[in-house]
Amino acid sequence: MKNKNNRNIQANSLNKNRIYALDTIKAILIFLVVFGHLIKQYSTEGITKLILCNIYIFHMPFFVFCSGYLFKYNNKKMIRRILLPYFIFQTIYTIFNCLYLQNQPIKLDYTTPFWIMWYLLALFMWGITAQLLDTKNIKKQCIIIITFLVLGIIVGFDNSIGYYLSLSRFFVFIPFFMFGYYLKKDFNIWELKNKIKKYQKYILGAVFLILLCAIIYFIFLKYDNWNIQWLNSSYSYEQANYNFTFRLIQYVFATIIIACALWIIPNKKNIFQYIGRNTLTIFLVHGFIIKIIFKNDLLKYNSLHEFYIKSFIITLLITLITPLPIIGFKKVIELIKKTSYKKKQIKSYGNT
Repeated sequence: MKNKNNRNIQANSLNKNRIYALDTIKAILIFLVVFGHLIKQYSTEGITKLILCNIYIFHMPFFVFCSGYLFKYNNKKMIRRILLPYFIFQTIYTIFNCLYLQNQPIKLDYTTPFWIMWYLLALFMWGITAQLLDTKNIKKQCIIIITFLVLGIIVGFDNSIGYYLSLSRFFVFIPFFMFGYYLKKDFNIWELKNKIKKYQKYILGAVFLILLCAIIYFIFLKYDNWNIQWLNSSYSYEQANYNFTFRLIQYVFATIIIACALWIIPNKKNIFQYIGRNTLTIFLVHGFIIKIIFKNDLLKYNSLHEFYIKSFIITLLITLITPLPIIGFKKVIELIKKTSYKKKQIKSYGNT
């Protein structure tokens, strides 16, 4: 009985300490990831380019920030949950691409991630870096983050750093990972939010939104012909025909979005948070679904209005349904464990 009570206490403690706001944020972000990947298959011009640019300018920096905030260094878990899935899905995606999409001989390559697989490889390297640069000294933390910000801008001048080992994206996004990682260690934003009155939260939120609108206006005023490749973070400034000021703007823009969302989104339960808890599953699976939809021309539309509505519905279905098999599998495992535990208890009582 003590073991059972201990497990219940641990489960209640985990639920109590869980940051529901991050689940909500991750659910929104994975929806944007899937939606962006889906519409990008069909077009990167006109209104679609505008939508993609507004999504891409902040959604990956925010995702990386969340990954840093939730990161806990554990060698075995990093290998099991990040590196092993990378090798497995890199293999599957490569075979899928060669045999189904391209109809060409299979050529496995684990140094250049296929499409979305870059995130797992970069995540593994960010985790190792965070452990190596782990410090409680706030001055050192600031120096490290600023150094990575500078490196993130400098790598854009190098044409040789690109998709190989996700190096370009590793450097571009690592400031957000380290920011999230250090923020959790030294500053509890959720406790601070509870101490601030509601009207003050909304005032701060409004200030952030005004700054956001100002940046958006500046971007469209200065970069009326901007390209989605600028936000890909795998191309150099020369290759994508832009300059470092735009990357600097992206850093500022993404930071304001992150701050705004953290202040405004309440730390409360909601029905969509199971999506936020299963973002990795959605991320790994959605690529297959999108490529199949595009290759077989399953998304038919007569107008842009119809295209966006159908894309929205497909994205919603993907994010809602793909986690269900994993959730069901976990429930079955839990049921088996509970059943075996009860049998052991009955046997122990029978022996006494």
